[in-house]
Amino acid sequence: ITTCDHCGEPSYQYVNCANVICNIQFVCCEECEMKMSCCCSRECIEAPLKRKKAGKLARVF
Repeated sequence: ITTCDHCGEPSYQYVNCANVICNIQFVCCEECEMKMSCCCSRECIEAPLKRKKAGKLARVF
Protein backbone atom coordinates (compact mmCIF):
# COMPACT_ATOMS: atom_id res chain seq x y z
CA ILE A 1 0.00 0.00 0.00
CA THR A 2 1.22 3.48 -0.85
CA THR A 3 -0.53 6.87 -1.02
CA CYS A 4 -2.69 8.52 -3.67
CA ASP A 5 -0.74 11.11 -5.67
CA HIS A 6 -3.76 13.46 -5.53
CA CYS A 7 -4.99 13.35 -1.92
CA GLY A 8 -2.39 11.37 0.04
CA GLU A 9 -4.87 8.73 1.25
CA PRO A 10 -3.73 5.09 1.33
CA SER A 11 -4.10 3.37 -2.04
CA TYR A 12 -2.87 0.20 -3.72
CA GLN A 13 -3.76 0.85 -7.35
CA TYR A 14 -1.73 2.28 -10.18
CA VAL A 15 -3.57 3.79 -13.14
CA ASN A 16 -2.45 5.21 -16.46
CA CYS A 17 -3.51 8.77 -17.14
CA ALA A 18 -6.59 8.80 -19.38
CA ASN A 19 -4.92 11.48 -21.54
CA VAL A 20 -3.39 9.25 -24.22
CA ILE A 21 -0.65 11.77 -24.95
CA CYS A 22 0.43 11.83 -21.28
CA ASN A 23 -0.22 8.17 -20.34
CA ILE A 24 1.86 8.54 -17.12
CA GLN A 25 1.36 5.78 -14.55
CA PHE A 26 0.47 7.06 -11.08
CA VAL A 27 -1.03 5.93 -7.75
CA CYS A 28 -4.67 6.95 -7.40
CA CYS A 29 -7.41 6.05 -4.88
CA GLU A 30 -10.87 5.16 -6.23
CA GLU A 31 -12.39 8.46 -5.07
CA CYS A 32 -9.78 10.58 -6.87
CA GLU A 33 -9.93 8.29 -9.89
CA MET A 34 -13.58 9.28 -10.32
CA LYS A 35 -13.09 12.93 -9.31
CA MET A 36 -10.12 13.40 -11.64
CA SER A 37 -11.60 11.34 -14.52
CA CYS A 38 -8.64 8.95 -14.28
CA CYS A 39 -6.24 11.81 -15.13
CA CYS A 40 -2.99 12.75 -13.40
CA SER A 41 -3.59 16.53 -13.50
CA ARG A 42 -6.15 19.25 -14.23
CA GLU A 43 -4.29 19.86 -17.51
CA CYS A 44 -4.92 16.27 -18.57
CA ILE A 45 -8.60 16.45 -17.59
CA GLU A 46 -8.99 19.18 -20.21
CA ALA A 47 -7.07 17.29 -22.91
CA PRO A 48 -9.13 16.51 -26.02
CA LEU A 49 -8.02 12.89 -26.45
CA LYS A 50 -8.78 10.59 -23.52
CA ARG A 51 -8.80 6.80 -23.22
CA LYS A 52 -12.24 5.23 -22.75
CA LYS A 53 -13.50 1.68 -22.64
CA ALA A 54 -17.10 0.58 -23.19
CA GLY A 55 -18.40 4.03 -22.26
CA LYS A 56 -16.54 4.01 -18.93
CA LEU A 57 -13.09 5.12 -17.87
CA ALA A 58 -10.57 2.37 -18.40
CA ARG A 59 -8.66 1.21 -15.35
CA VAL A 60 -5.15 -0.03 -15.92
CA PHE A 61 -3.59 -2.09 -13.13
